Amino acid sequence: MALTTSGASAAATKNKCTSDLALEELIQYLKIVSSDLKSDPIKFWQINKNEFPLLSNLARTYLGSPASSIPSEQLF
Repeated sequence: MALTTSGASAAATKNKCTSDLALEELIQYLKIVSSDLKSDPIKFWQINKNEFPLLSNLARTYLGSPASSIPSEQLF
């Protein structure tokens, strides 16, 4: 039983560390982000992907254009 408990504790510690890192990264991002509406978010994340690796991964997921095999004219 102790092995299962310590394994669960190790997993909880790892998750907490990742969670703490994500929170620190978010706080750091919020301190430097500009409110310039003319800036290019894709370019920002390309430049800052090493400084904010977790947020950069999310940005690539949600800012990327969805892949489609259907030409846009067929959608209308």
